[in-house]
Amino acid sequence: MRLPRFILVGGLCALLNNISVIGFGFVGVHYIWATLLAFGPILVIGYILHCSITFDAAASWPSFARYALAMLANCPLWFASLYILGDLADLPMAIAAPLATILITLWNYNCTRWALSRVRAPLQGLRSTSRG
Repeated sequence: MRLPRFILVGGLCALLNNISVIGFGFVGVHYIWATLLAFGPILVIGYILHCSITFDAAASWPSFARYALAMLANCPLWFASLYILGDLADLPMAIAAPLATILITLWNYNCTRWALSRVRAPLQGLRSTSRG
């Protein structure tokens, strides 16, 4: 059940990111700068929505830090995808950005799941059965 919720929330964040990058591109901002400008606000929006909707996880500074690191790990993939699709394949940013988003969705899901995973309580009630 998490994957459909992730697609909903991730899709919203991807849409916001694509609108930002494409919009900045229309006014002459390079996609690297456009991505950096959009990163902070979308990071916060994504974290809050993934905590409350996708994974039903309690928000905390440690999980936010993991989420931020996971999203930063997406940046090289995002930039490489945009470079290949936009610069090398000469696709317009309105096509390259959505294609890049589709390409890194599975990676993003696994990173987000890791970042927001709950710490498991230690196993209780298990005692050694050896008689020493």
